[in-house]
Amino acid sequence: MILDGSISRATAEARRMGCFGHILNLVTQAFLYGENTAASALQYEEIRSTSLVRVEYRLRYGIEGQGANAKSGLGLVINAQRGFVLVSRAIVPNSCCNIQVTVADSAVLPASVKCLHPWHHWAIICYGANLVRVPVKSAKLITEDISQGQKITFVGCDGRGEIVEASTSVTKIIAHGLEPLCLRTARLINIDKIEVEAALNNECNTGFPIATDATVQGVWIAPESACLDNHRFGIDSQEIAAIAVKVSQGVDISFWRLPLELQSVKITEVEAMGVSTEWINKVLDERSDRRTSTAKRTWSQMPHQFQVGDILLSLNGKLVTRPSDLNITDPEEVYDVVASREGNEITVRASSTPEHDLETTRLTTFSGLVVHKPHRTMWQFIDKLPSEIWVANIYLGSPAHWYGVPSMCFIIYLDGKPVSCITSLLSVISQIPNNKGMFCAIAFLDTTT
Repeated sequence: MILDGSISRATAEARRMGCFGHILNLVTQAFLYGENTAASALQYEEIRSTSLVRVEYRLRYGIEGQGANAKSGLGLVINAQRGFVLVSRAIVPNSCCNIQVTVADSAVLPASVKCLHPWHHWAIICYGANLVRVPVKSAKLITEDISQGQKITFVGCDGRGEIVEASTSVTKIIAHGLEPLCLRTARLINIDKIEVEAALNNECNTGFPIATDATVQGVWIAPESACLDNHRFGIDSQEIAAIAVKVSQGVDISFWRLPLELQSVKITEVEAMGVSTEWINKVLDERSDRRTSTAKRTWSQMPHQFQVGDILLSLNGKLVTRPSDLNITDPEEVYDVVASREGNEITVRASSTPEHDLETTRLTTFSGLVVHKPHRTMWQFIDKLPSEIWVANIYLGSPAHWYGVPSMCFIIYLDGKPVSCITSLLSVISQIPNNKGMFCAIAFLDTTT
């Protein structure tokens, strides 16, 4: 019988005894707990020493509602040959920053953002793999659904920057409900969250649940909105693995989705809404927790398509029971969605909408103002923005600070001329002579001027 926590004890003892003591300890484990436990311990230690890296993020000035600060956490090497690392967006929230990756506690290398997932809160960054002279191996991401009750080892980075781990199990897999809007982080949409039975999971801003066969089951995320109540969770790596393969093949990833935010709903509620017994039986055969999904919010679509309260039944003939079933990769396709609306079964022809163009990739500074295109959170706050020029930060002691220009507002007029985007703003600025004052009209989040 394998005792709970044996792997963690073995690793702790290995650190105390050194390399020779670690090998001796694992050999002893083979007699005490069986060869499988010793093999698993070796695999865990190999992941820790060759696949986990430390990621540091630094930003000179605050953007996207965040302050200028430094963040650090764990990253997972998913392609050692090309230097691709999986990390939470709690550590790397955007691409306008300086990133450093520390490999094997010996090589410190600059890195750049390769891929930012817009609504699942993870990122893939890239470092120069040809500059590394220490052994680095690619971790294996799971390509199947993680199951409730599954035994795992949780490896994370706590608030003190130390790597911690615990043997535990998956206690819950459930659709992530709609959370309050947070200015710092875009709302997580259409994901199944994973919770584990370990006290340290809420202490870690990054981490990875690892199965007994040493496959990585997902990534631990800590969105800013979740940190308010210290509730953090993981998402499985099934979709991440598929996207990582495309990134490794050199495919330029762009993210699209159907214009829907889904919320989990119980089968008993669905029955009261008039869904047919045939569809209910299909859901019961698919899910043991007796839940399916309903539309909670819709946007950017043609008339007579989705409505709030629609019960999603299938997508292109595939049963929809989880929010993640609506994750799509083909932006060109038109989707046939079967839904139940007020007890009637309907078919909706829906097109996906782009999400990748809402990332912050361009910054402009003038008179002490740092401005950029409104980030994703702004579009969630306001349906129609006053302009696409968002004041993200103000330098202390600058003209803008001296005259009391507030941050977190929109610029709509500059020097008496209307401006609607960064390009038009730069055009107006270029026509203003040096040492000449200018008039600036702004609008706030509630659209007052």
